Order: sequence, then structure tokens, then C-alpha cells
Amino acid sequence: GDGGAGGFLAAGTELELLQSPVLPADVLREAIPGNIRRAEHFLAFLRRLLEYLKTRLNGAKTVESESTVTFLESLHKASG
Repeated sequence: GDGGAGGFLAAGTELELLQSPVLPADVLREAIPGNIRRAEHFLAFLRRLLEYLKTRLNGAKTVESESTVTFLESLHKASG
């Protein structure tokens, strides 16, 4: 079948598909922030993220493992 009336997945099935080992559950439940809903804002956000990643990787001689929270905190501090 198509997953039910109107082609929608059952609530349990949809939740299973949305679960991710990388993102916390509360992040998955949140809507897209208003400031990146428009394509040009989203692209500007991606450009800033890529610049941040370039600065982090520039000259990196070792591999570091950090938690998602630690990464996001350093990203937030770098963005001002």
C-alpha cells in the first residue's frame, strides 16, 4: 500500500523515519527557523557555515572528535 489514506505514513512509521543518531529528538521536532526559510537566506547560511568549516580545517594536522553540542557551541561563538 501507499501507507494509508492520502499517502501519509502512519504516525509511528513517520517517527521511525525521522529518528537520527546524529540529531537530538528535540531538533528533529522543531520547524525550520524563519530566518532560513527563504532560499537566499538559506544559501547565505550555508556560505557562512562553509567558511567556518574552512577555518576549522585550515592547517589542521590532527583529527579531533567532539560532541554535537561542543561543535554547535564553537560555531555559535564564531558567528558572533
